[in-house]
Order: sequence, then structure tokens, then C-alpha cells
Amino acid sequence: ADAIRRGRDLLAREQELFGADDPLTLSTEGMLALAELRGGERQQATQRFEDLLPRQVAVFGEDHPTCLTSMHNLLSAYLDADRLEDAIELCDRALTLRRRVFGEHHPETLGTLNTAAILQLRQGKLEEAEKTFHDVIDAWDRQFGEGHPARLSAMMNLVEVYARQGELELAENMAREAKEGAERSFAQDHPRRLAARQTHGFALYDVGRYEEAVEELESVFEDQRRVLDPVHPSTMKTADILASAYIRLERFADAEGVRVYVSDLVGTMPDPGPELAVFHRVNAAICAVSDGRSEDALAHLRAALEHGARVRPFSANPLFAPLFDNAEFHELAAQLEEQR
Repeated sequence: ADAIRRGRDLLAREQELFGADDPLTLSTEGMLALAELRGGERQQATQRFEDLLPRQVAVFGEDHPTCLTSMHNLLSAYLDADRLEDAIELCDRALTLRRRVFGEHHPETLGTLNTAAILQLRQGKLEEAEKTFHDVIDAWDRQFGEGHPARLSAMMNLVEVYARQGELELAENMAREAKEGAERSFAQDHPRRLAARQTHGFALYDVGRYEEAVEELESVFEDQRRVLDPVHPSTMKTADILASAYIRLERFADAEGVRVYVSDLVGTMPDPGPELAVFHRVNAAICAVSDGRSEDALAHLRAALEHGARVRPFSANPLFAPLFDNAEFHELAAQLEEQR
């Protein structure tokens, strides 16, 4: 919050002194937009990047690194907001430019190619996404060797591809390999190491190894709250899956404690984003139905539908068994799953 406030003060001074389209002012505005994005102010950051990018292009030219960086950051904002059509269009543009400016196998190009694979995954194009992620990993391996940490992002995304293809053991193996690579490459509290540990915990949950998942996720959750932020989206997602694992182990009091913690924190976030909001609501429904509060569970699912974001298929989840004979439950589940 302090960094954003100082950035806005600095931008106002530079706009007054140099004008809104001075190169220095444009650079400052780009850094401010990135701070807003990382600080959870997604809507503000997205609007700023959308206004900023064409002005940067007019001053620097489309091929300038400053413009390519803003494209990358705006693409991240679109992904966070689940604006897939906008993200696909911008990713195609950014990938073409980076290939022309940097070459096919430059790290900057590979980063955008990895984003293209994420978009394929978001669209449900699992075979295409799997191939593209493997292309990214192979390119990193050819240039820098198999141990290079840059390959970890593609590896962790492959975990989701395998999980959605039903290859849960393969997903857990890949997640464990990514975690071990992150442990070799990054310090204990590095965000990428935390992300790899989180991914492994999620994979353990998906494969049904709930005791191990709880052990991993409890540790990650504690470290994320300390290192990142209690309201960081990754921290919130860990909390939701941890609560689900508690429920699987019939540790209902622990699950409810985490759910209440998440609910209170999400309420403090300026813009939690649709995906996190839906994730939280579905998990809250699981907690409610497990506690015998079926009407509360349905209310959470109705609220989830309003956000219009992606959700993992859950209609056959045995934790929802008390609602299997409820027609509204199946209608809500079908609508939420279609949004994926």
C-alpha cells in the first residue's frame, strides 16, 4: 500500500513537471501499474495498462522493451481477471513481437510461449497445452540444462494438465519433481519455492493422499502468510484446498476455522478476482453441507455463479452427497462447470 501511494505521488509530480507522455513519466506509470497489479488492485492496474500501452507505443515504438514489458504485464492482468479473449489477442501480438525482436528461443520469447500454453489450458485445449509446455521445457533444457529454474513454471502448469486429463499419479510425480527442483534453486522463502510446494500439496490432494496433503499445505500456508501476505491470492487458494483436505479427513472444526479465516480476509481485499471468489464460495459450500447446512451450501453456490469464473468439476464430489438428490444443486453445478 505504501509503495502504491508513493508511486501515485511520484507520477503526479512527474506529470506536472514533464507531461503525461514524457518517457520518464511513462516508465513511472508502468511501474505503478505493476505495483497495483501485485498489490491486488487488479481492475485499477488493468485500466492503467490499457491506457498506458498505446501511449508507450506512440513514444517508443511497438518493438521497444518498455512496450513489450507492458504487454506482458497487461497479459498477466487479463489472465488474473479471466478475460480470455483479450488475453488471447494480446498474447498472439506479444509472441509475434518477441519472436521478431529476440528470436524463437530467447528467454523472453519462451516466457510468452509459456503464457500461450496457459491460455490453451484455460480454454480446455489440453493436448495442445501439454505439447506447448513440453516445447518450453525442452527449449530451456537445450539452452541451459535440465536443472535451470526457469523450466519450473511450465512443469507446474503441466501438473494441472495431467490432473485434468485424469493422470493423477503422473501429475503428482511432476509436482514432486518441480518441488525438488525449486528446493535446489531457490532459498527457503522464495515465492517460486513456495509455489512449487503449494502445487505439490494440491497434487497430493488430487491423488487422495490427504494426510500428506495436509502436512504439506499447513507448512506452505504458514510460510505464505509470513512471506507473501495473508490476503495474497496464492495464500487464499492454499487455505481453500487445506480446508477441503481437512473435510476429507473429517476434521470439520479445522476446516471451518480455515473457512472463516478465508472469508474474513477475502472481505478485506479491494479486488479478490472472480476465480478466487468462486473458489472460496465452492469451498464454503462444502463446509456448509458437511455441517448439515444444505440451504447455506446452495446459497454459496448461487453467489459463486454471480462471479462468472472457472471452477473445477465438483458435481460428483462425494462431499456433496447430501445434495445429490437436490435438483437445484445439479443445476448450479452444471452452470458453474460450464464456465470452465
